[in-house]
Amino acid sequence: MFKLLLKTRMLGGRNAAREMWRNKPVTAVAMCVGGTVLFAGMFLAFLIFFRFAAALGVLDETLYQAYYYFFLLLLAGAVPFVGSTLFQSADYSLLFAAPVPPRTVVAAKLLESTVTNSLQFTVLGFPAIIASAAAVGIAPVYWLLLPPIIALFVLLPALLTPHSRSQGLHCCRRCVCSSC
Repeated sequence: MFKLLLKTRMLGGRNAAREMWRNKPVTAVAMCVGGTVLFAGMFLAFLIFFRFAAALGVLDETLYQAYYYFFLLLLAGAVPFVGSTLFQSADYSLLFAAPVPPRTVVAAKLLESTVTNSLQFTVLGFPAIIASAAAVGIAPVYWLLLPPIIALFVLLPALLTPHSRSQGLHCCRRCVCSSC
């Protein structure tokens, strides 16, 4: 179910990109270049900031504060967004017609809403995590662990949003495992 919801979002994004490229190629190129420049600028800004903090000897505290801020940003954005999109969706009649339990549908929709909401994290959080890894000087083999860490960081609000922690973890685990 979760895989289907994400596939629908990805196909919609791909179709929008194709349509933009066909109708407004200059705008499409400008958006791509602008996004790349924004990402590179955010990365360099965070890298300079973290190296400055390392020179002052407060890198550990700075990283703690930065990750705490990003977690609060994700959580503060996830609660109203997920709360407003989770239970007021027009596609529930179609989703509940699927041969899966309603609990799985709600868990899949919760994860999909959280991942969609977490796109705001990519603007600030992703360059910050990459810059912090570069500032700390982690070994190249540990760079392979960054994508799963980022994915867990992004999904953390989804795991905290359900009624009880064990119920939320169970629903999310079952939803993700059933999509594979």
